[in-house]
Amino acid sequence: MKVDQYDYEAYALKGDVYKETGDSALAASSYQTAIELNPQFYDGYIVLGLLYGAAGKDLAIEYYDSAIELEPDRVEGLYNKAYYLQTTGFRDTSRYSQAIEIYNRIEELDPGNATANFNKGFINLEYWQDYVEAEKEFSRAIQKYPGYYQAFYNRGLSLESQGRLEAAKNDYKKALKIKHDFRAASLALGRVKRNLGE
Repeated sequence: MKVDQYDYEAYALKGDVYKETGDSALAASSYQTAIELNPQFYDGYIVLGLLYGAAGKDLAIEYYDSAIELEPDRVEGLYNKAYYLQTTGFRDTSRYSQAIEIYNRIEELDPGNATANFNKGFINLEYWQDYVEAEKEFSRAIQKYPGYYQAFYNRGLSLESQGRLEAAKNDYKKALKIKHDFRAASLALGRVKRNLGE
């Protein structure tokens, strides 16, 4: 930085060092300087979004929007914004719908993206209690990524919530077959077996 005070990458590296040491305030300050020096610095906006998002500050949305404006077809900025909206939907429930719209956009850009389906399923399961739609989204995630044990587990929860215990049991077993030490699936399997009288 002494050689070139306008080297935005040096400020980004400085921000990385602060981030590694746990000083998110100084990390954010360094990254803000980096994007001031280079307003086209996509990764800088992403990191700032993550830093403010981790602190639960809605300023994260503005940084993600700036990244999306620079690179509208890159999934990273879209995903991070959608996930932040999803996790802060308790502040404003319209955020869940906004997140779903962004996940739909991600699917258009990256049809093989299983995480977008998983998160749409999670919103339907946990926040909207639309168990049928949740089941469909988790099924799409599994179709795209057959090793997605969390999707099997959550589809199991969706099925169990619909009273389809035998199908739920099968999904919990599939989740455990992929990840043998998946405690949540093991507990769910035990619960369903008891309810089936096994």
